[in-house]
Amino acid sequence: MPSIVSPIKRAAFAAVLLTGLAGCNTVGLLSGEPSPYDGIWAGRVLFTYGSADCPRRGAVKAEIRNGLIDGELRWQDGTGDMDGTIAEDGTLYGSEMSRKGFDFGDAEGKFEERIAKGTYSGRKCRGSWELQKVRNL
Repeated sequence: MPSIVSPIKRAAFAAVLLTGLAGCNTVGLLSGEPSPYDGIWAGRVLFTYGSADCPRRGAVKAEIRNGLIDGELRWQDGTGDMDGTIAEDGTLYGSEMSRKGFDFGDAEGKFEERIAKGTYSGRKCRGSWELQKVRNL
C-alpha cells in the first residue's frame, strides 16, 4: 500500500521539526559541560570579623558538577548553604553563604586542581573558607 505522505512532505516536516527544536531554549534541560573542578570537596569556614550572631567556625561539604556548587555548611548551631558557579579559570562567582534564616553574604575565591580558598563578607559577618578535593565524580 503506498504511503499517504510523500517522501518530499516527510522531509519538509522533519526539517521544520528540527529547526523548531534547534531554536528551543534548552538551558536547564541539558547538562552543562564537565569542569576540571567537578567532584566532592570538603573544608572549613572561619569567622574573622562581625557581630555576635556570626558563628565562629563551620564545616563545608560540597558537590561541584559542571562547574556549579551545591554545598552544605554545618555550623555549631545549625546548617546552611553555599552555592555559586566556577569559571573555567577557577574563579568563584555568584556565590552566597548562609545559615538557615541568616545570610552571611557573598563568597569569592579561586579553585585550583585540588584546593580552593576564598573569603565571604556580608552586612554582619566576614571570614574565610578553604576546601580540598576529596574525590572526582
